[in-house]
Amino acid sequence: MTSDHTDATRLTRVLGTPETAWFIERVRKRAAEGRPLIGSLTLASATPAQRRAIDALLGRAPSRGTSLSVRMEELDALLRTAGIHPDGLRAAVEELTGPVPDNRAKALADAQAWQYANEPLEAATCANAYLESWWRRPHARATLKRLAGGDPSAARSLAEQTAAVLAYLPSDGLSLPILAARATGDAHALDTDQPLGRLVLAATEHWARSLSPNPEALVLPKAEQRRAQWAELGVSLDELSSRVLTLGLPGNGSSPGSLGPLLAIAHEHGEPLALTLRQIRQGAADADSDVYGVGAGEVFVCENPAVLEAAAQRMGPDCPALVCVEGHLSVAARALLRALCEHGACLRYHGDFDWGGLRIANSVFALIDAAPWRFSHHDYLKAIGRGHGSRLDTGAPCDASWDSQLREAISTHAVRVEEEHVIEDLLADLDGSTYRPSRASA
Repeated sequence: MTSDHTDATRLTRVLGTPETAWFIERVRKRAAEGRPLIGSLTLASATPAQRRAIDALLGRAPSRGTSLSVRMEELDALLRTAGIHPDGLRAAVEELTGPVPDNRAKALADAQAWQYANEPLEAATCANAYLESWWRRPHARATLKRLAGGDPSAARSLAEQTAAVLAYLPSDGLSLPILAARATGDAHALDTDQPLGRLVLAATEHWARSLSPNPEALVLPKAEQRRAQWAELGVSLDELSSRVLTLGLPGNGSSPGSLGPLLAIAHEHGEPLALTLRQIRQGAADADSDVYGVGAGEVFVCENPAVLEAAAQRMGPDCPALVCVEGHLSVAARALLRALCEHGACLRYHGDFDWGGLRIANSVFALIDAAPWRFSHHDYLKAIGRGHGSRLDTGAPCDASWDSQLREAISTHAVRVEEEHVIEDLLADLDGSTYRPSRASA
């Protein structure tokens, strides 16, 4: 508002011109930052017109050179004493350009608003080393801010929902829509096109990889990476697409539900069966009945479908219980292996002798109490001694949790021995049903 003693016309004429705009802009910025209006403001490359305007304003002789300086205290005093503006320089600038915002106070308020927005994730991640590691990185807060559209209120809501989802993890086989519905009330909240879905994936990425480190997975399509990441945390994308291959599970034709009879029929005909997560969950509903019909018997577990296919072709109904995890464990595979263990089955696992195969096996042995099946460093050395395998020059080395010497053996020889290379040995074990892990293999 113009003061009663302000000469508005004169103020505009001497200070509100294009030639003095640089000075007004800098004073305004300095005031907005809460800095005192003292000292000199300098224009490095002043035009002759800019120099004449300042010289005339200050009533000084024409100056020369390219650099132009104005002492703010001098101009403040001039404005007051000359009656141009009795309240001085800041008031004159506001008269010409409008109120100066208090940027310092705004920055403080913004900081407090974002601190409040971040609180749910501060609390949700502090008890999990992997989540806390993610949250302590600046990009985590930047991701929350970006997904919330820069709005602290929206960010608070998104953080609260994320914390609610994280509280359910790791899950014991929930499907993604059910997890989303339970945590947020919206079955589609964790879809990939939703901010919450993207933020939860970002938060859990390091956690999931730590459960099953697999650098090779980074080259998979994004959809497969997402499926694998959720699977590591016990979440399936749905109950039907998550599956596990089986052969020779006797089943229980008298058990309630469809799973026991279905297994019995497949066993009778020697046919492989792909069990969905839905079927395994239905079988788990009857805790008092061993729908798989294995009891305390032996179950062989392999990594690759080629082993199961060859066993079905050679042995058919005479094949002992065999499960194929098809690479990295799906939620269905995890659920089946746990169910078999809970009913007392003795599981034996074999996989590829390469870095990816070791990582998959580490996941299996971490999940259940299983024994290796022809999967020790002795078995590896025997296989390459017989000329099996191919050159191994990809993948990041890793330890084998069940055999402290296996990593060194594979690193030394740099030969990949896949299950297909030793399939006759595996089939001989299955055909005779006589295999027991030797002391070297166990």
